[in-house]
This record gives sequence, C-alpha cells and structure tokens, in this order.
Amino acid sequence: MLHNESSESKDAVNYVFVGDPPTYPMGVPGHDVAGPIAMAKANKTNPVVFWCLDKQLKFYQDQLEKHGITVKAIEPHVESCLKDPELKEAAEQFQTIMKTLLAETRNAARDRTTVKEAFSIFLLVSNGGYFCDTNVRPILSSMSLPSFNTFNIPDQKTSANEHNPECWMMYSPPKTARAKESFRKFFSNWEKTEKMFEGQLNSKIAYPYPEKFHTCSAYDIIVAVWQPTDTKSSDYFNYVEDEDLSTATIKDLGILKRYYNTHIQDLDCDNLFIEELLKAVRDENLIQLRELLHYTLDRPPNLPYGPLDKILSDVREVLQYAKSLEQTAIRAECCKILAETIQSIEQEINKENQSKIVSSNSTIIAFAGLQARPQPIDPPKDKSQTEVKVTLVEPKSAETTKTLNAPKADDDGPKAKV
Repeated sequence: MLHNESSESKDAVNYVFVGDPPTYPMGVPGHDVAGPIAMAKANKTNPVVFWCLDKQLKFYQDQLEKHGITVKAIEPHVESCLKDPELKEAAEQFQTIMKTLLAETRNAARDRTTVKEAFSIFLLVSNGGYFCDTNVRPILSSMSLPSFNTFNIPDQKTSANEHNPECWMMYSPPKTARAKESFRKFFSNWEKTEKMFEGQLNSKIAYPYPEKFHTCSAYDIIVAVWQPTDTKSSDYFNYVEDEDLSTATIKDLGILKRYYNTHIQDLDCDNLFIEELLKAVRDENLIQLRELLHYTLDRPPNLPYGPLDKILSDVREVLQYAKSLEQTAIRAECCKILAETIQSIEQEINKENQSKIVSSNSTIIAFAGLQARPQPIDPPKDKSQTEVKVTLVEPKSAETTKTLNAPKADDDGPKAKV
C-alpha cells in the first residue's frame, strides 16, 4: 500500500472540463472525453463523474452517459454549496473567479484553465475524492483507486530537497482543513495576480496575455496545493516523466498523464491537430493514433470537430510523412490506419455533397411547384352579385373610378370597362 493509503474505496474520480469541446486546428480531438471514457472502461470500482459548464451539459451527457459516466453542471453544484455554512465563503469566492474569467472580454484558454483549477480544489473541499485532468487515464485495462486519509498531489522528487509538484491529479477526503486552506491560498493568489495585471487583460483587444501573467497563473495553483512541511495532512503521488516530457506516470496508481499544453499561449505550432498525429506516428503509438482519429470523426453533425476538407488534407500529409519514415511493422499499421481514415473521410465528404445536391434540387422543385400552382379565387359573397372594380366612361368628363355592385349578365345598365 502507498503511504497513508487507507483502503480500496468507491471514491469518485472527478474530471473537469471548462468551455466548448475541442475544435480544429488547436484543439486535440478527445482531449475532453478520452480520459474519462478510458477510466470508466477500466475502473469498475470508482464512479466516474464529469463536470462541465451548464451550457455544455447536454452535449456531454450525450457523449458520456452511454459509457456509464455521470455528467454534472458546475454552476448548480456551487449554488447548492452556498446553503452550507461550511462551504458558503468558498462557493462565493469561486463564483467571483468564474464571473471574472468567463466574462465576454476574457474567456481565453488561460482563463478557462484557471476556472478549471479553481473548481478542482473547490470540489475537493465540497465532495472529496479524486480530481483528474481530462487527459489523465489508466495504464491497465482493469484497475481501481484506493482511499487515503490525507490530501495528495503528484510530486517528482529529483533529490532530497528538490521537488516538482503538479496538480493534474489530486485527492482529498471531503471538507478537510488541508483542502480548505489550499482553496483559500488559491483565491488569494488569484486576486493578487488579477490586481497585478489590472487593465491589461482583455482577450477581445489583446491576446496573448502578457507572458508574466501566464506564468503567475500557472503557479498560483501549485503554490496553493504544495505544502512540503505539512507531513501529517499531506502526502504525494510519486510520478516520472518520459524523455520528451509529453507524458507522466504514477506507477503506484497505474495512471498516465498526457501533456497537450493547449492552455499555453505561445505554442510553436498553429495546428495542434496535425502535430499530435505526427507525434503518434513518430513514436509508433498506435493507441494514440487510433484515438485521435476516432475522436476527430466521432462528433455529432451539429457540433463537428472541424471542416472535413481540411482534416482530410492534414491526414493525407501525415500519411505521406509516415511513408517517408523507416518502415517497421507498427509504422506499416499506422499507414494502414491513416489510409482507412482517408477513405472514410472521402466517403463522408461525398455523402455531404450528395446531400447538398438533393437538398438544392428539392428546393428548386418546390419553388417551381409554388410558381406553377394556380392561385385560389375567393368565392363571391352573393351568388347574384360580385364585387368588382370598374371604370365608368362618361362623355365630356374625366374617367372616374368607383366600386359598384356589378349587375347580372342579362341586366341592362351602364356599360363598364372592367
């Protein structure tokens, strides 16, 4: 057992995603749902809960509930916590963070990440259990997560006095003093950072934000949850990173974290979609390649990942890259997967084009039908009389237009020009 581990439990594994689903080209397909779905498939002991904004609740219910994942909205939960005297202050502080950072003039990737971080600590206070970033997943096909009697975060101990704490997975029993203190520190750090850059943060006018602001925001949560001298109420999950720092592993828990860094403002690329595909091919990571392509296409028609023509062009480019590498059995399989995906996208594009043609033809036919259809004539109000407009021609006077009751056809009367 790990230090301070109490037992196998049914603590919830909470995932939090703030904002719209990832979109082409800077959103990674499946970044929001792949981790939770993998956890739900492998872990039949701990319930998996996915938290999102109320605006995206329906979308994620449709995507995740079929996998046995409970989907909840953030806002109603915080509202309910206002009624608990023990949670009221923290709930009000979180609402302040959310209102500020999701305002129309903010709501940038860095802002949404901060809201996610704030809610992750708040959730440890109100509910306890595990919090995970959405790109945290199990390594094994079957696993469960234990309970602890302390607050836990990942830490990489490089030496006796050097640490590299992280916050992409955390654990706490509910309503502990340690979790409450972490949230108070986070809110205080956040207020100081906002004040420091007051007047400089408007995503509609100037984005990226100042680099120093990004750095401060990234460290606000680390400083809040990292308490190295508190050994009675804190413990740490030891993790190791791979050579290119793209993943981290907590072997004792069977957990893998993928670093996508979608919140970083100064990424060297302008197309994260193709970069992730290229990396999967380069690393011969068939699981990641399949997953990226699956979640690219597994989206409802009303909210697609991106334009199919651009996605097709990128996948073709990745296939050419895969063919240029030294061929191994795994890379040959990569080429096969990419070629099959290209064929699927081409078929989908053809379907869309055919649908547009049929829709266009139907519109033309319908319009032509409306033009050719005879217009109905209202029946006369009286069988013996029909109200018509006539112009009487009188000698030596101007033509005068009047509305008269027209006589029957066999009735002698003034001659009218109808």
